Amino acid sequence: MLRFFPASFFDETLYSRMARYHRLTGRKDDRASLHELIGVHTHVISSELPSQLAALVARLPPEANYSAEKVIHENTPFGYFTAFVNADRRAAVKVAMSGASVSGLKMFLGLTASRLGGKNYLRYCPHCNEADLVTYGQAYWHRVHQLPGVWVCPIHEVPLYALRTEVRQLKRLKLPLPDDPD
Repeated sequence: MLRFFPASFFDETLYSRMARYHRLTGRKDDRASLHELIGVHTHVISSELPSQLAALVARLPPEANYSAEKVIHENTPFGYFTAFVNADRRAAVKVAMSGASVSGLKMFLGLTASRLGGKNYLRYCPHCNEADLVTYGQAYWHRVHQLPGVWVCPIHEVPLYALRTEVRQLKRLKLPLPDDPD
């Protein structure tokens, strides 16, 4: 069981919370953090529709009072990707995200036939980063900035910056935060 897991900041992605956990533990090896978080060090982390959420929640301290469903709704773009699908498909997506794999989930949701299934780079607003540093002492990944087709910060109305490498799915786990060097 984890001794702690960072509380969620406003509109923060689960990917970002995992990256903050990694940073706060002071580990150098991303795989060690992944093993602590979900019990597997070879899993591919998806910043869009993550899986292994039941494994993560089972490792959280009881006082964290989290469920896989709460994580799905508060820290992933689940609502965005499932806004126009029926209740059965929404339930199936939750089951997949709670389980071991989200393989084929984008096809199941019909996203591969649209631009929503294209490349996606982690994006951030420099003004939000500055505000996050003042408010929280660290920058983090905002959900709204990661949505496909969002290229301008809806709060500051400035173009979003992107990491130089695609990190929608990170092989062998790499957990950068917006204030990490590329």
